[in-house]
Amino acid sequence: MQITLQIQNGNQNIFNALKAFLKTHSELDFDIRKDTKKTPNGFTKKFENEILKESNEAIKAYKNGKIKAYSSAKEMHKDILNG
Repeated sequence: MQITLQIQNGNQNIFNALKAFLKTHSELDFDIRKDTKKTPNGFTKKFENEILKESNEAIKAYKNGKIKAYSSAKEMHKDILNG
């Protein structure tokens, strides 16, 4: 199992205490990374740009009629099964 914990506006004391606590459990394999290059949404700038690009492409395809949206799963399944 993997757990990701994101702490914003944390100071070094919090990271030191967390690391000290985790070290008391020798069976745990952990990695603490301090990254201040995240967007307000919690993503790296590169990843967020990729998401926004894909989202804009999907919106454009929808507006051009290349993909279809459904208001319910039942409607979607009916359309798939009836071709």
